[in-house]
Amino acid sequence: MTLTATDTDRLAAIEEQVEALAKSVEALSELSSELSALGGEVFMAATDRLAEADRRGYFEFAKAAAGIADRVVTGYDKEDVEALGENIVLILDTVKEMTQPQVMGLLQRTTHTVLEEEPAQLSLFGMLRATRDPEVRRGLGRLVVLLRSLGGPGQGGSNT
Repeated sequence: MTLTATDTDRLAAIEEQVEALAKSVEALSELSSELSALGGEVFMAATDRLAEADRRGYFEFAKAAAGIADRVVTGYDKEDVEALGENIVLILDTVKEMTQPQVMGLLQRTTHTVLEEEPAQLSLFGMLRATRDPEVRRGLGRLVVLLRSLGGPGQGGSNT
């Protein structure tokens, strides 16, 4: 069988296509090897990060936080959440004010006093003598201001 010039040209074109295909397969193979190595490094880095997060307690914290979220979801209905939404700015402002160092110090001292110190048994005259102490006077002044704010008009309340 003899090849004609047209057959030879076709054969040459097929050989070129096969060579191009072989080069494409080789390039894909190299790309696959590089991606595989890179993927292994990424996987190892991700594994190391997850192990560090576990060691530091992030997963235990997230699990506990999920438990809190579950209690909130099961403990409150739609109306409760809507009421919270209506008052969230007031709530956050109040929490912000309560976490000021002066307020936190007052709460800590009060807690310590309630839990650790035995109340003194004072007579009426003993109480009057105690008012000579500047700290007692300052405390009474704060108590009067607190009582005044408690007796004032509330949100939606009256002055009576």
